[in-house]
Amino acid sequence: MFRRFLSSSRPRLGGLVLSAVAALLATTAAAPPGAAATTDSAPASYARHDPATARTQQGVLHGRQVAGGQVQFFGRVPYAAPPVGDLRWRPPQPAKPWQGVRDASAPSPACPQTENSNGPRSVTEDCLYLDVWRPDTPAARAGRAPVLYWIFGGGGVNGSGSQYDAARLAAETGSVVVTVNHRLGWLGFLALPALSGESPDGMSGQYGLLDQIAGLKWLRSNARSFGGDPGNVTIAGQSAGGRAACRLLAAPPARGLFDRAIIESGACDAQPLAAAQSAGSAFAASAGCTDPATAAACLRGKDVGTLIDQQGAPGTPAIGGAALPLDPRQAIAAGRFARVPVLVGNTHDENRPYPGITQPATDATLSDWIQRSYPQYAPQIAALYAGRPAADAAGAIASDPDRVCRAWTLENALSPWTRTYAYEFADSTAPAEGVTPGFAWGAYHTTELEYLFRFTRTDGSQKFLTGLNPAQEQLARRMRAQWGAFIADGRPDRGQGPWPGYRAAQPEVMQFRLPHDGLTSGFVSDHHCDFWNDHGLIHTQ
Repeated sequence: MFRRFLSSSRPRLGGLVLSAVAALLATTAAAPPGAAATTDSAPASYARHDPATARTQQGVLHGRQVAGGQVQFFGRVPYAAPPVGDLRWRPPQPAKPWQGVRDASAPSPACPQTENSNGPRSVTEDCLYLDVWRPDTPAARAGRAPVLYWIFGGGGVNGSGSQYDAARLAAETGSVVVTVNHRLGWLGFLALPALSGESPDGMSGQYGLLDQIAGLKWLRSNARSFGGDPGNVTIAGQSAGGRAACRLLAAPPARGLFDRAIIESGACDAQPLAAAQSAGSAFAASAGCTDPATAAACLRGKDVGTLIDQQGAPGTPAIGGAALPLDPRQAIAAGRFARVPVLVGNTHDENRPYPGITQPATDATLSDWIQRSYPQYAPQIAALYAGRPAADAAGAIASDPDRVCRAWTLENALSPWTRTYAYEFADSTAPAEGVTPGFAWGAYHTTELEYLFRFTRTDGSQKFLTGLNPAQEQLARRMRAQWGAFIADGRPDRGQGPWPGYRAAQPEVMQFRLPHDGLTSGFVSDHHCDFWNDHGLIHTQ
């Protein structure tokens, strides 16, 4: 509709719009990266007729068109004030308004983190931003499009929302997709007695969680600025982002801010406050802040690079206070959580690249590794996984009691209380990040992300060695359609075949695989979840 209007009105409005654009670009080009542009006022004709413009409560944004004009992208959208200076290790504060039109054409910067597999080192504390993809659809133009609020992975210590290019997902599903940055590691989850003493509820170590909630609150007030329905929001994430989504189910301040949840390769973990404060006190001492009475002020005076270089950074919030009064696992077991529809799943070969076994693996090195890893149960485990190539067996033994069967326990915990759908990504030929001679990576941790987004490192560089082949792209389209249907109304797309709700007594899991997707009732036996569960070996955190 916007493009038709511009086309039909070009003789009358073209000069005015182009003049406004030129003035805007001249202003924003002179602004430093991340700073708000400072035109005296937003050009009325520009804001009204340019489809890559959005007016939030804080001010007007100018983004850019992507996906051949099917989607508008808005990057570096502030949802909170920069957590710097005295705001370091404090709850997020409201973003300040700006005058004129703010350049929103570039993605958000990564929060402070050391160099890692997700991307390069970052020391940018001014990082509490959202990236938004708005589809050009009738529903979005009317402010009724469903919204996906995506939380990135990276163990809670690295990663960024900018890794997830959601143009295809937004275009194909008609969803407004929002990726959110939050504080990480010591800056996001430091618990310290001095910091707890500053808080009305006696808590610290929850700053990253509070950022995620602040982003949701901002979205509640501003979703319609991007065509989204604030009453139709799905929280979602993978790995650490999946963990965050699960915690938000149990976080009272987040109640009512979302309507569905997607948990990919996640868990429901958090850490006791006492243990978190003990680790935080050791961190403060290692950074040179040894006096407990002045530790908070001392740390706020430290260079951010010094802080992120300290070892043992936490990636999970502490339990307690108003934001997370219960261990989220206990909250879900007791039904004390937001009972919204949930989509939960894993990849078939989650941890295949990670076992501490010499490659190329042999039967002898496999036997030695099993004995070292599970001395009490080595004969039973060897028998359960017998008949597989050594590398495959090692990958399965590393995966099944960890992220794979943990997804099963989460599905079992959620399904008595709320409508739950279970999936498994099982494309064994999925693109890999690296090549080890004689080793097949399989459907390992993170591989499904390339089928939903264009998944990169935080600097935009390539994450996987190859893209998707035509058959994989067809699988990706089917997955995006299913995710889009769930985002829209909390149910998978029945047009692509039946996908019943999960029942622990008769578990059925949708497998996304080549050449055809399909339900499986063999998930538990395939991964020997009963064995791992009976011996208390499933890693629930």
